[in-house]
Amino acid sequence: MSSKAELDAIFARLTTAYNTLSADPKKATPKDKAQLKSAALELISATQTPHENAFAFATQNSVYPCYRVAGDCGLLAKWPKEVMSAGELAELTGAEERLVVRIMRVLTSSGVFTEVGEATYKHNTLSTTLSNPGFLSTAKFLNPGISNLPEYLAATSYRNPGSNPDTATPFQCGNNTPLTFYQALAADSKARNGFDAQMKQSVLMERARFPKGFAETYDFEGEFGSLIKGEEDVAIVDVGGSGGHVLGDIIKHLPGLKGRKVLEDLPETVESVTAPDGIEVVGYNFLEGIQPIKGAACYLFRQVFLNWSDAKGKQILQNTLPAMTRGHSRILIMEPVMPPMKAPLMPAMIDIVMSQMGGQIRTEKMWRAFLDEAGFEVVKIVPSNSNQTVIEAVPKK
Repeated sequence: MSSKAELDAIFARLTTAYNTLSADPKKATPKDKAQLKSAALELISATQTPHENAFAFATQNSVYPCYRVAGDCGLLAKWPKEVMSAGELAELTGAEERLVVRIMRVLTSSGVFTEVGEATYKHNTLSTTLSNPGFLSTAKFLNPGISNLPEYLAATSYRNPGSNPDTATPFQCGNNTPLTFYQALAADSKARNGFDAQMKQSVLMERARFPKGFAETYDFEGEFGSLIKGEEDVAIVDVGGSGGHVLGDIIKHLPGLKGRKVLEDLPETVESVTAPDGIEVVGYNFLEGIQPIKGAACYLFRQVFLNWSDAKGKQILQNTLPAMTRGHSRILIMEPVMPPMKAPLMPAMIDIVMSQMGGQIRTEKMWRAFLDEAGFEVVKIVPSNSNQTVIEAVPKK
């Protein structure tokens, strides 16, 4: 355990981080939140011996199986009354009472459910959120590729996933399938529905950070509104834009931005999309052909490249390049950017999750090199009050 002086120093950092965030929680940045969480974790660690910290770290993989069991047997389902005993939960789910107690010990100590008495529990915000079927189905779908990562990396001599495009991905190996992540997702309706629900929730959370939603993440009108001379000119192509959330916000909040707004995604995806009025919908696979919409002022990629290896990402960009007009067109990339050091745990873990399909969350240095190799130069990198950073790039001269 740390000394009093060390504990005092950590507590001072925790207090500073708390005061920064609590001054105006609605304006708190991801960095503010990460600093508070980091200080809190540092304080917890400082209260334990090195062996206690090591043991807790090495055995934390017991939490996910307990979550999975709770979801599968019905412990996470809505209960008939607010507070229930282990015996009542055993009767409700069909699980043995002693097992219920053991599973709930792990979950309550991890913040899932609240223990209000001996072997007596109630739901809390976290357990209610985790009870969403979308969370559980997505976790089940993602887990095999992550669980198998040690064996996969050993078998590939510890090469970075995605560095060799001819090598199967961790997802394929973990699930023993030739299908890519998105092909397998499309074939599993339960997982697809859960995944789509989580993505929609993510979109809602990102939009809620700004009064005008995604329309506020970049100065669309100021940067290229003057380039649009007529209604037939293409203002924005949202490549891989799913349900058209960004374009919907732009049309709603930026009525002065003239020109066509085009939503692109896979043909099978856009078949089920009901886009807002004023948005053209085009089926397009960005890995299989040249961008069909020529001369747009902006080609937007939101949450695209973190799903793909550098090789696949460069292919996407090089399929876009021939459609661009030099001096007129630009690409905008909206994605998390990993800090070069002291990365928060959440983006670091998401980065490992993305590795199972060969993707990753790139640092600014990686982005500059990646775009340069694909034939682009970075114009600006604009952090925002969210987990997204906007990267603007144009074809190299």
